[in-house]
Amino acid sequence: MPDWVIALEKPWWYPGDAIWSNVNQMFVAVYVLFSLLYLVVFYRIIKGDWPWTMAVPFIINILTTFFFVVIAMQFKVLLPVAIDIFVMYITMVWGLVMVYRRSRWLAVLGVPYAIWLTVFMVMYAELLRLNTFA
Repeated sequence: MPDWVIALEKPWWYPGDAIWSNVNQMFVAVYVLFSLLYLVVFYRIIKGDWPWTMAVPFIINILTTFFFVVIAMQFKVLLPVAIDIFVMYITMVWGLVMVYRRSRWLAVLGVPYAIWLTVFMVMYAELLRLNTFA
């Protein structure tokens, strides 16, 4: 983690660095499930079972992550990551709603990611508040 991120003021309920390493290991499973969801969605699109428009929220989700995180790390600012998390959240909900309409069981694969992203969004909003608007 970059030094400028470590130096940020954090909320009292922010997990410590030791906990983060364990949480990150646990969320490998979350990413595996969400990756499986991505693979099945794109497989069904390529196969012609689902319309190509189903790919839009998933593609936006991926692209914004690379774009905004690179900007944040390059310029050492929090706002681009906050925008990224918000866009990820909106596209995740959008994508899961689209998948749910076609396969309820497949949409269940995205639930752990939705929970993780919700918690992360709240935590990041607090980081942004403490370090930008204080």
